[in-house]
Amino acid sequence: MIDCAKRRQARARDKALQQVRSMLETSCYSCLYRQPCSQTQTLVNGQAYRVEQLQSELEEAQRVRTLKEEREASRMERKLQHVAAAYIQFIWRRRCHLQEEAAYRRCRAEQLIVDYLSYRSWRRKTIRRQASFRLQRQWRKHSNSQKLKHGLIVLGTLFGALIRVRRARKYRGAVKIQRWLREARRRRREAAARVIQRAWRASVSKAKIRYYSRAYRHLANMKLLERSARVLQRALGQRVVYRRLLRLSEFERYPSLMATPYPPMRGLEEREQEYWRCEKRELIEAVAERKRLDGEETALLSDIESLQRRLAAAKTWREEESDRLRRHASLEETRRVKDDEAKQRRLRELETSMRREIRMELERGLETARRLMLRAKKRGSAGSVAMSESASDVRVELA
Repeated sequence: MIDCAKRRQARARDKALQQVRSMLETSCYSCLYRQPCSQTQTLVNGQAYRVEQLQSELEEAQRVRTLKEEREASRMERKLQHVAAAYIQFIWRRRCHLQEEAAYRRCRAEQLIVDYLSYRSWRRKTIRRQASFRLQRQWRKHSNSQKLKHGLIVLGTLFGALIRVRRARKYRGAVKIQRWLREARRRRREAAARVIQRAWRASVSKAKIRYYSRAYRHLANMKLLERSARVLQRALGQRVVYRRLLRLSEFERYPSLMATPYPPMRGLEEREQEYWRCEKRELIEAVAERKRLDGEETALLSDIESLQRRLAAAKTWREEESDRLRRHASLEETRRVKDDEAKQRRLRELETSMRREIRMELERGLETARRLMLRAKKRGSAGSVAMSESASDVRVELA
């Protein structure tokens, strides 16, 4: 950077000198051509003096410029030195920071390794202790199961006959209860079937009543239609016969007789009114008949419900009587069952007491063996923690 600045300043200085020289030469030549000789001499002297002044000023300016350039160069050099020092300090601090980070990571890794090794040793020790405890529990469970099995075999040999008798009695009681339950289920099914049949018969009778009532109404309508058809046929036939008779030539000599008008026929509206009066009367009769049948149906349903209630009361009374008759025979059976339960309770109490005594004896023997082993281990060990832990592990495994 300093060399570049120096070269740039030298080029600028040379360019300024060339410009000044060119200006002086042009001014001198112009004065020589314009003025006479005497004046030319004076002008040359003046120009020489001016050139000397300009040269002195130029030298002074060059000297000042060189001083400024030297100062600028020294300032730039100091600035570069300062930047280099700052960069060196930054690099040094960065190196120190990286070294500290590397040392921290190394320390952290060592700490993690130590923690992992300690955790692994603790885990292995815990697993060994748990395995020894598990083996000890399994052995105690196995020994207890074997003792229980032997005790049950002994009890079975002692109370085998009593157990067989009790089992046969329980089987007979279960068979009797199953028979009672089947009988009660059969009775319930029969009662339900009777109720369903009664309801089905009632529904069938209602359907028949509806069917026959519709048939009756249809037949009544057909009768009315037939009657009205006969009336219409008779009236139309009479009118046709009357017209034909009027056209015959035999009756022309009886003008007075033929002039008599035919009895008038009833109008269509009158016949319709009569028809609808008949329909209304029959409808009223059918409604009255329907009401009577509904009343009879409600009466029959109430009679059926009362009979059902009486039947249920009679069944309950019969069941109570049968239970009362069976109760005398079941009292003796209940007493025998209670005696059997008391015997079984005493047997269970005896079995639990024997198990408790056997367990206490086993625990007492195990506790004595453990104490003796612990004393032997304490005498053989030097009192260190590691040896005591290993001794406790060995003691648990042996136990």
